[in-house]
Amino acid sequence: MFPDKVERLVIDAVVDSEDYYNTAWDTSLRDTSKVLQYFFNACSNAGPSKCAFYAETPSKVEKNLNDLYDSLKRRPLPIKTPRSYGLLDYARLRETIFNSLFSPWASFSRLAEGLAALASDGNGTILFMMQEKEPSKCSCGGDPDPYLFGSFHESPYTAIFCNDGTPIPGTFEDTIQYYEKALKLSEWSSVWAGIRTSCSGWKHTSSMHFRGTQRNFNMFLLNKLVLTGPITGNTADPVTPLSSARKMAKAFPGSVVLQQDSTGHASISAPSTCTQSHVKAYFINGTLPQTDTVCEVIGDPFTHEEKLDELLATPESTSFQTPGHQIAISETRSDEFELLKAVFRQLGD
Repeated sequence: MFPDKVERLVIDAVVDSEDYYNTAWDTSLRDTSKVLQYFFNACSNAGPSKCAFYAETPSKVEKNLNDLYDSLKRRPLPIKTPRSYGLLDYARLRETIFNSLFSPWASFSRLAEGLAALASDGNGTILFMMQEKEPSKCSCGGDPDPYLFGSFHESPYTAIFCNDGTPIPGTFEDTIQYYEKALKLSEWSSVWAGIRTSCSGWKHTSSMHFRGTQRNFNMFLLNKLVLTGPITGNTADPVTPLSSARKMAKAFPGSVVLQQDSTGHASISAPSTCTQSHVKAYFINGTLPQTDTVCEVIGDPFTHEEKLDELLATPESTSFQTPGHQIAISETRSDEFELLKAVFRQLGD
């Protein structure tokens, strides 16, 4: 790789490099609970016709979910599908919800349907299938379920994360100490902490493994890569919080943090003509967003289809207003509409 040859680059869903290379994973979950709270808020605001798990207030939606947690703790459900079988228990439901936080526009409606089915008649099939493992690529079956989360292949990621990071002790005592610390940082640490513990006993073989402080790492980056482009981040990302983008932007003088006012992992998890226009302008002309630019998104996970119809019926120049923020104006031309429609088709399939 030759980072000094890069002319223009946009980085999205930014990790805190200091945390990453120390194999700490302490900062990832700062905003995770905010994304789940967004599910409660959006579902309650959408109404019963759009959100199957609707309740009158966000707090009631949350209570109903907690009731399902308690029920599965007492009595897990056996599930059999055409593809596999197993148990829907508390741990599996938590993992399913955690994974849905990565792509709210694509998964929240389906998640609400699954929770509603579980609450109304004890049917956990939808939720079980959302976490079901993808079949062998050699099979001759039909199209894979678009809501599958089981396509994350742990082995390659373990090799990357562990080889990049500082070696950890890997002892039982160290593991217990890390879990106790992690659980104080976030309620979702029980799902996430396995990344670090998977590095127990990992043998480092890299010949050019980075060792040093955050300042030295920043200087290494500056010597190899002059980045003056947008560093994008969502208002609430489940594993790469906006604070990490702001921290890493300091390593690249002249770069600009472009905030997308949405939840989910990376800006592509929600449709935004504003973000789309800024990225396009940067790659074509080198034009950077103004400092403190916040881009709005279209609709929410339960209303984005009708919001798209409204947008397509409006004049081509669309402005957004948000109190307390400087909001960019998006010029939505015909080619951008085509890309936007393709994004919506992908989210809706």
